[in-house]
Amino acid sequence: MKQYNKNLTAYFLVLPSLTLFVLFFVIPIVILISNAFYHYIPGVGIIRTFTLENFLKFVTEPFYFLMLLKTFAISSIVVILSVIIGYPMAYFLARTKSRFKLLLTTVMLMPILVGGVIRAYGWQVILGNVGLINVTLMKLGLIDEPIKMMFTTGGVIIALTHVIVVFMVLPIMSVIKKIDPALEEAAQDLGANRIKTFFKVTLPLSIPGIAAGSSLAFAVSVSAFVLPELIGGAVVGMVGVEAAKQIINLLNWPFGAAISAILVFVSLAIMFVYERLLQKSSIIRGYF
Repeated sequence: MKQYNKNLTAYFLVLPSLTLFVLFFVIPIVILISNAFYHYIPGVGIIRTFTLENFLKFVTEPFYFLMLLKTFAISSIVVILSVIIGYPMAYFLARTKSRFKLLLTTVMLMPILVGGVIRAYGWQVILGNVGLINVTLMKLGLIDEPIKMMFTTGGVIIALTHVIVVFMVLPIMSVIKKIDPALEEAAQDLGANRIKTFFKVTLPLSIPGIAAGSSLAFAVSVSAFVLPELIGGAVVGMVGVEAAKQIINLLNWPFGAAISAILVFVSLAIMFVYERLLQKSSIIRGYF
C-alpha cells in the first residue's frame, strides 16, 4: 500500500508538466502534421480532403531535395566546428579552479540568453560590407574591397556555430567533471605525457558527452529559422526557412506542414542511425 501511494504521488507530481507538454507540444504537432495531408488552392484556402501531394511535391522536385541536403550539410559542419571550438571551452570550465568560473560560464551561455533576432542583427553588424570585420581589414590594408559574408553559406555557418557551441559545451563539461583526475595522474605516472594522456584517457572517457552534444547541436541547427533567414536569406535557403515562408508568407499551411514533418522524420532517422553507430562503437560501448 505504501509503494502504491509513492507511485501515485510521483504521478501527481509529474502531471502538471506532462499536461503542459501534451497541450503545448504534442497536440500542436499532431495538428501540424494532420494539415500536411490537406489540399491547398491559392486564393481559395485549405481544402480538407486527404492527399499525399504535398509530400510527393517535396520528394519529387529537385529544388526541395537539394535544399534538404544543403540543410543537413550546413548542420553537420556546424556540429563539427562546435566540437572543435566547444571541447577546449568545456575542458577548461570543467577543470578550472578560478574564482571567475561562474562569470566565465555565464559569458559562455550568453549566446542563448539573447533573443534570436537581436543576435542576428548583431551578426549583421559584424559581417556586413561596412561591418566590423570588413572595416577593420580595410583599415589595416589587408583587403581593398569588402569581403561578402552576408547572405552566404559561410555567414550562416558562423552565426549558427556561435549559438550551437553552447549546446555542445554543456554536455561535454558535465561528462568531464565526472572523470576522476586520478586517472590522468596515473597515466602520467606510467610515462604518458599530457598529450598522450589526453588522447588515451580524457578524450575516450568524454566521448559520451560529445555524442550527446552532437545530437542536441544537430537537432537545434537543422531546425534553425531566425539566423538562416536574416543572415542567409533566400540565397542560402534552409528547410526551416522554406517551411516558415510557405506557412507565413504564402499561407500554404499543408505544404509548410509537410516540409516540417519531413524535416522532423528525416532528422530523427539520422539521429537514430547515429546513436546506433555509437552503440556499436567499441570506444563507448559501455556508456549506452
